Amino acid sequence: MHHWNWMLVVEMFLGGMAGACFFVGALADFFSKGKYRRLAKIGSFCVLPLVAVTMIFLLLDLPLTRVIYFWHFMIIKPLSSMNMGVWILIPFTVVAGVLIPAIFLAEDKGILPFLKGKEGLRKVLSVIGIILGVGVMGYSGVILADKAVSLWGTSIFLPATWVAVSVVSGIALIRLILSLSSEKDEEAEGALSKALTMALIIAAIAILIFAFSSGDAGAILISGSYALAFWLGVVAIGIVAPIVVGFAAKNMGAVSSVLALLGVFLWKYIALYGGIPLH
Repeated sequence: MHHWNWMLVVEMFLGGMAGACFFVGALADFFSKGKYRRLAKIGSFCVLPLVAVTMIFLLLDLPLTRVIYFWHFMIIKPLSSMNMGVWILIPFTVVAGVLIPAIFLAEDKGILPFLKGKEGLRKVLSVIGIILGVGVMGYSGVILADKAVSLWGTSIFLPATWVAVSVVSGIALIRLILSLSSEKDEEAEGALSKALTMALIIAAIAILIFAFSSGDAGAILISGSYALAFWLGVVAIGIVAPIVVGFAAKNMGAVSSVLALLGVFLWKYIALYGGIPLH
């Protein structure tokens, strides 16, 4: 029997996606000098729902006694790797999921008028959100790397794969939302398509380095019980297929995005369960 159930995978998947959505949108806004402001808006509005669902799964995953113990442990050992993740998630959610969306609403909808004209504040908060977003993307990978489990602790590249695949999920979700929107933006979709291809290549490199640098522990992914899920699910369906679809048909952005999201979820699933010892 496994020590953890599938809900932990969902938590890691959605939490990393929340950090990545803001990270991707804010960087697109910065580097385009405001031309892709809409991407920053989409990314920031994704944060709060994703974090909320993540917390719901976290609470469902823990019995009441462990929830009480968890908060007690956070106070007693606030600098442990697991607790640091929560302390990063809280300010990230406030900045990226509450304050920045509020500024967007003030500018675009006239809601909360006292925040109107605070674009300078939004940019400062965005820098803070980007930094915190990287922490949100990578902290669960750091937690796993700290565990005395061969697959997780053998290679130093596990946290890097967590960040890399989370970035993929952020680009894919924003691109999926944009492609399904009634207000089309072909230029932004084209930029996201290129960004997704680059992110998938970087993620593939990080994942393969991790798998092959993990020695005997990595064999469970390369040629062991998770090899089919790794090569067919993660590599072929989750990485190669979205790139091929993206090049083959420009109007298939939603399909390639869904495939990429599937690949990210599968990677986090097999990386987690491939390292959990049976008892």
